[in-house]
This record gives sequence, structure tokens and C-alpha cells, in this order.
Amino acid sequence: MGAERKSTSMSTQKDVIEKAEGSASGAVAEREPTLEAKDLGKAVKKGLKAPYAKVLIRLMLAALLTVSVVLFAASIVKYDELQREKEILEKEKEALQTEVEELRYLLDCPVDFDYIVRVAREKLNLHLPDEIVYYNDYNE
Repeated sequence: MGAERKSTSMSTQKDVIEKAEGSASGAVAEREPTLEAKDLGKAVKKGLKAPYAKVLIRLMLAALLTVSVVLFAASIVKYDELQREKEILEKEKEALQTEVEELRYLLDCPVDFDYIVRVAREKLNLHLPDEIVYYNDYNE
């Protein structure tokens, strides 16, 4: 029992001396446990602080935010392109609908002398022998 007490008192004396030396130097040198990347998850679960865990988390959040902003900007550009294309296609659709209506009207018209004269004037630029045709080069 005496030997055990002696070793315990010696280790206690060593601890006291180490603490005194540390406080004499002006700062207590407490080191946080260092962790490798694979142990980071374990450290977070156990509640230990990794030296660069906060920095790493902030960098990951910044990267995520940057990627999100870039993807959002790209989708806005794509949306604008699709809107312009939609407007162009709607104008083409209206022009084609007008053409279809004109063609249906021509199909529904009876084929008589007036129809033949109208088609000859509009499509073939013909005129009757007793007609006088005036051309105007001025375009409004």
C-alpha cells in the first residue's frame, strides 16, 4: 500500500509541476483533438470540434449557393429564349391561319366568270382588253 501511495503522489507531483510550467509560460497549452477527413463524421456525431469543420461547412454552403445561383441564372436565360421563340411561332401560326382562311374562301367560292377574272387579275396579273391598268412604283 505504501508503494502505491508513493507512485500516486509522484504522478500528482509531476502533474503539478507540468501545470506550473505551463502557467509560468503565460498560456495553458490546450490542444483540440485533430481529426482526419474520414473521422470528421464521427467527430460531429460525438460532439468533438474539428479544427476546420466550421470553415469546411461554410465553404460547402458557399459552393452550394454559387451553384444554385448559376443554375437559376441559366434557367432564366433559357426561359427568355423560349418566350421569344413562342412569340415568333405564334406570329407564324396567325399568318398560317389567315392563309388557311383565304384558301377555304377560294375553295368555297363557285367557279363562275367573276371568280376566273379575279384569279386572273390577282395571281396572273392579267387584265381585260378594254381595261386601262395603272402601276404605282411608290410603296407606302
